[in-house]
Amino acid sequence: MTNELPSGPKLISTGLIFIAVGVLLAWRFLKRIRRARRCTVPLSAVVTKRHRSIQPTIHGAGNLTTLAYDYNGRHYERMAEEANKLGDVGEHRDIMINPDDPEEFLANARGTWIAAGIAGTVLGIALILAGLACIVTFIGVRMGISV
Repeated sequence: MTNELPSGPKLISTGLIFIAVGVLLAWRFLKRIRRARRCTVPLSAVVTKRHRSIQPTIHGAGNLTTLAYDYNGRHYERMAEEANKLGDVGEHRDIMINPDDPEEFLANARGTWIAAGIAGTVLGIALILAGLACIVTFIGVRMGISV
């Protein structure tokens, strides 16, 4: 077994893929954390509609749920972005809404969103660093620096 590194194009392409995936993950999960920080008002909502998605969305495939709730004298009926089952029609569900934009809400536990957001962001940053390491290794090999 030799101690050879992969060829230059493989290192560069692997590095770029890691960086691209890492940036996408970090961006997506940072958005998730910001959303969880905005949604701070607890409310009770009612499941008004459930249907199965024919095609996957960015939020997942499968069950789509519409929730209805009242806030400051206004009635809201919005589809939950979470793809998991949130209850059957007529069931009550605790949600957290954004007081500045009551149409924005979280149907799952706020702490879960923050924890998942932090974990996803850390994973994204790790992938970015791994990608940079691939590229730095390639540059080091090209300059004759042994690893």
